[in-house]
Amino acid sequence: MGSPTQMTPFQDAVTKWISNLSPKKKKHGFVAFIISLDNHATAETVQEAVMQLERSSEDKASSKIMIKVLQPIITVLKDYYGVVDVLSNADPMPTAIIWGALKIVIDGCARFMGIYDTIKNELRGLKTQIERLTDYEDLYGDSTAMQGELSNSYINLLRFWHQINKECNRCTYPLTEISAISRATASFGTKKLQDILNDMQRDATNIERLAPIINARRQRHEREDADLERREAALERAAIKQERVEAFTWRQKQQDSIPGLRFREISTWLGAHLVTERNKRHHRDIIDARFDNTCDWLLELSLYKDWHSGQSADSIIWLSGGPGIGKSTLCSRAVEQQKHCGIPVAVHYCRFDEQITALQTVQSLSDQLLDYYWLRYKDIPERLYTCSQRSASDLENAQSFIELLVEEFVRRLESSVGTSESKQPSASRIYLFIDGLDGLAEERDMSALKEAKKVFNSLTKLVTAFPKNLRLWFSTRDESATRAYFEKHPQVDLQNHVEEDVAKYIGNSVLRIIDDLAFGDDVHEDEDEVRAYLFGELQRRAKDNFLFATLMIKRLQHEVGSFDEIIEFVQNGIPEDLEHEYKRIFERYSKFKLKYVTQVFSFVAFAKVPLRLEEIEELICMNSSANSTTIDRTKRLVRLPQLFAPLIEVREYCYEKHSSISKDLTCHLFHSSVKDFLIQNPRVVQDREDVKEDQCLLITNDAISKACISYLSQDRFAALLRKAALEDGTKSWITASGESINDHKLLTYAAKYWDKRE
Repeated sequence: MGSPTQMTPFQDAVTKWISNLSPKKKKHGFVAFIISLDNHATAETVQEAVMQLERSSEDKASSKIMIKVLQPIITVLKDYYGVVDVLSNADPMPTAIIWGALKIVIDGCARFMGIYDTIKNELRGLKTQIERLTDYEDLYGDSTAMQGELSNSYINLLRFWHQINKECNRCTYPLTEISAISRATASFGTKKLQDILNDMQRDATNIERLAPIINARRQRHEREDADLERREAALERAAIKQERVEAFTWRQKQQDSIPGLRFREISTWLGAHLVTERNKRHHRDIIDARFDNTCDWLLELSLYKDWHSGQSADSIIWLSGGPGIGKSTLCSRAVEQQKHCGIPVAVHYCRFDEQITALQTVQSLSDQLLDYYWLRYKDIPERLYTCSQRSASDLENAQSFIELLVEEFVRRLESSVGTSESKQPSASRIYLFIDGLDGLAEERDMSALKEAKKVFNSLTKLVTAFPKNLRLWFSTRDESATRAYFEKHPQVDLQNHVEEDVAKYIGNSVLRIIDDLAFGDDVHEDEDEVRAYLFGELQRRAKDNFLFATLMIKRLQHEVGSFDEIIEFVQNGIPEDLEHEYKRIFERYSKFKLKYVTQVFSFVAFAKVPLRLEEIEELICMNSSANSTTIDRTKRLVRLPQLFAPLIEVREYCYEKHSSISKDLTCHLFHSSVKDFLIQNPRVVQDREDVKEDQCLLITNDAISKACISYLSQDRFAALLRKAALEDGTKSWITASGESINDHKLLTYAAKYWDKRE
């Protein structure tokens, strides 16, 4: 049995209005008409019926005659209204009674002549008001307070229609016009009609005031729902982490079996667990940072769908775009699609500040595919194990291994096509993703160019051997040198696609910022205009650059605290592009810290490998020492990380030491575009107005090599190191002055890279 239909505010108003009428009134006229409609009455149908009654009454011949005869007379008499008023007050009785009676007749006739105009004008205006009430009913149907106000409005509408019905029906009998005029001499009828109109106006005002309050409450509830979703997502991530821990425990138990032992030996032979873990961590960071409902357009793009489904004859797809456009995010979204479907997938994210060789790249891809193979089949083929007995430091051996692994994978996948194990269209394919292979366009670092070419050649050779079963993705910057490698393959130019995603991100972020500035149920009168203004300016300047949009949103969140400050931020705070934003950041540094700023950015940007915090501290101490042959650690810069944000990030770095995994903190430019900016603008600090001409504050690539040479030139390193026992019983290399090299944090880097610079 279905649940009873909920009454509309109009039906509720009808029920309440009729219940307050006497039984006698319910049997006649307008009330009886409303009751006869039962539950089918709507405001529109009743309005149309009352308007028809008004038109019929006005069109009666008697009404037209009365109006035609009376109107000229009343118009003339009203011109002498003042004279009549004086005569009625001045003349003695009984003449004053006659003049007073004439004054009453003039007033009554005037009201009689005007009542039809009033009714006609108000009925016409009611159409718009009823439409507005219907809109409010649709928009705020879930608000009890609004439903109550709407019900009151409809009750006053019913009163108004009822009064009109009375006035119009008075003209349906003989001599009614005369009686109507006599009744019009008293202002009771017109006053009652005006009182109803005043009540209706009050209802409209109450509804208009209530609507923004309801909107503010809804926005607060939406923010609470979003917070709940974030908490649920955190719980889900915790559950996934627990599943990974349990999976790791299960894998450990499998080590007792022969296949398990072989799997472990091959994993050790590949030696890619650190690189693989960095790729996984970077992938998770990108997924967590990706804004909802962005990047989904890629999965519907015909070029991508043809590549993914195998309909494309070319196994390679190339995504190109400028820095900050979202290439890595799109890559991670495509990888997640494969993982969700259980498809074998391996990904390598090339980072501009990490020197990963072609050998390490192939080994990491092999390591990821091997995990898939082992978890799915719990078996290690003999020839894979035999291949792993060769030298692990040879790229050709790594190439042979991944070719054998893909071949074994394809064989097993094709044998399972059509079974319950594999029902996806892409079930017999393997997907490899390489993001950020920008070394192909590297002109300054020939070693990076050499390794990038090796990666490209190795993987294109692999995909040529398995054109039907292997799909290969590259996402890089669109530069002329890079285009030479990919121009014959299908290309997705991101510049033509991502502006809508950037607009989504800006729009939702602006909405949250504006909502945070609206306290409680208070609504700023210019809130919509401010939101539209801010959104328009951010979108115009960000265009297709996610990085620029993200920086601006972060600035808004940290710097803006009121609607007036938003206006000022848009007018004076938003730069035209990313380069101007980076210049603004360097302008923000205090002039007393500029010497350290140039050193820190020179070291971090142009180091051959990411520097640890303690290494940067020693470099600064070395540069600040009065004696170039002795490091003065009293020159250590306090609160060094304060110079980092937002362009330098501190990350956890894992490395292998003494057969165990150790962790440290390393410093990185947060995006490759910062390094490009520093290369193109080495005088970004030097050209500040508050910098003196005799100061040298250039950000250059030779600053770190000079500091390393000075560091190695210290007297303590003049003699060969020797090994000796320390006070705690451990052995360590010590300097000529008897200090352990463990106390000299920069020594390893300086000794290895002092002669290398970009």
